[in-house]
Amino acid sequence: MKILSSYYLDFEDNTTLNEQLNCLSQNSLQYLVLRSIGSKQLFSFVSKEIEEFSSQIKKSKAKIAYYDLTLEEYNINDTIKENTIFPLFVKTLDYLKILNIDCLAFNIPLFNDVVKEKELLTTVLNKYYAEAKKRGVTLVIKPNSNHESGVYAYVLKEIVKKGYILYNPLFYYLKKESSISSYRVLREYIKIVVLDDINANSKPSLLGYGEACIRDLFKRLNRDDYQSIVAVDKSMYSHLKKIVPASNKPKKGILKIFSKKPSKEYELIKKRISSNSNKVITYNDILEFYKKIIEIMSR
Repeated sequence: MKILSSYYLDFEDNTTLNEQLNCLSQNSLQYLVLRSIGSKQLFSFVSKEIEEFSSQIKKSKAKIAYYDLTLEEYNINDTIKENTIFPLFVKTLDYLKILNIDCLAFNIPLFNDVVKEKELLTTVLNKYYAEAKKRGVTLVIKPNSNHESGVYAYVLKEIVKKGYILYNPLFYYLKKESSISSYRVLREYIKIVVLDDINANSKPSLLGYGEACIRDLFKRLNRDDYQSIVAVDKSMYSHLKKIVPASNKPKKGILKIFSKKPSKEYELIKKRISSNSNKVITYNDILEFYKKIIEIMSR
């Protein structure tokens, strides 16, 4: 199994691209997943700003695994809304070319019955895929509704034909569909695996220690010789801020820490990732732990 280990580093609403690039470099992370810059998506910027972002990326020598785009949701039958949303998608594709990013994860329009609406869904998705093909960008569908995995498999096989999907086991756990069963259904279409986890109390958990069956997933990825992107989401960052005891004044910057007092949850996390009982855990430590655990689970 050979994976592209990637990380979402847009921790705060005001996190700049330079802060994300610096975090990537300081922690010796392999790939960055670009999602938001200062709480904005790419289509919110003008081309001059995109060119500056391109210069920053080149200067840092960072590698971008893909861009994660979330379009405003609209129903497949809403042509007025489509006429507003689709140009933003095309604008994003043009910006990706400037940034030299060739993979885009995006949410498709909402639909109710994939069989009854197959013709319309085909027409709309063909527009999206045609524009991406012109620019050499690979599209990866992000599930964004209550449809079961089998419905998305149908979309990929019967409508998109040679399409890909982003697979997040937590997404299926939260809608009470077996993450392992959904993986089996979608296995041949998976281009991106996003890792996120929660505990039995629905709070963010260290990867592999929660309810999303991350360890079981990696067993199957290894068995199937998965050869693509694995991305770690950032949910533990905001959660860590709530539970880490601050020994001094908060540090400035993207990985600052601040909280009130230690908790049993924090002590358990610290025990799992550090042998130093006096150490105050930061998100840098979490990232280092994730690097190691992904390496171990990928063997």
